[in-house]
Amino acid sequence: MRAQKQAATKYSPFLLMFGWHPRTPIEMEEEDETLEETANIKEEAIFESDADMDRMVANRDTFMTRVDQQVQQNVLEAQAKQQEQFAKQKSKGVKVFQFSIGDLVLQKVMKNVGRKGGKLDALWTDPDRIVDIDDHQRIALEYPAEDWATLKGEGAI
Repeated sequence: MRAQKQAATKYSPFLLMFGWHPRTPIEMEEEDETLEETANIKEEAIFESDADMDRMVANRDTFMTRVDQQVQQNVLEAQAKQQEQFAKQKSKGVKVFQFSIGDLVLQKVMKNVGRKGGKLDALWTDPDRIVDIDDHQRIALEYPAEDWATLKGEGAI
């Protein structure tokens, strides 16, 4: 039985599905011992006329409408909170750099990262000029002519 309140909705799934709080077997035993006669009288009194039944259905409908509106609001608040926490976690430890066209930048040489030896190799390339920045903050660099000759000789192009 899904009787535990959910964090996002603030209601139990049982209440949202059936419109009332579930009664556990322990609660039912306690009611049987103390209120057996009054419970039977109340159940008989509720269904004496069709008007009473219609009123009970209307009350249940308005209750469920209010609960549904409150659940929608609670879910939106929970989603906003989760998005805020995600954005905070995502931005944690991220360095942001502001580049503009024409700036000189260095590129890190990544082939040195997992390679044995090569401790004396350069960690950074010579400065390159930024030629273009697109909508996704990707940068196009202008390589000097000697770099193009080196790349052609290695078969990279």
